[in-house]
Amino acid sequence: MSGTAGLQLYVYYRLPHAALAAAAAAARGLQAELAAAWPGLDCALLRRPEAADGQLTLMEVYRGVPAAGFEAALQTAAARRPALPAQRHVERFVPLD
Repeated sequence: MSGTAGLQLYVYYRLPHAALAAAAAAARGLQAELAAAWPGLDCALLRRPEAADGQLTLMEVYRGVPAAGFEAALQTAAARRPALPAQRHVERFVPLD
């Protein structure tokens, strides 16, 4: 595969343990909204098993990402959820040929 075929997004962020329940609920709602709007999108929510400096790391995973418009929709939908941190790191991966 080449280009952005099979694009996968990994969005991660840190938050205090006390914010976990609200952030997880917001992330699950975000993923449900996006999956309904983008057929074929596969979503997962992960967390690192250990905390560092009292902070947890959550990872939103998006597989089967459409080439056009998805990242903007993701950013807009996430911004409407105050329980999600404003500082979110996005990594993009495609399958290795």
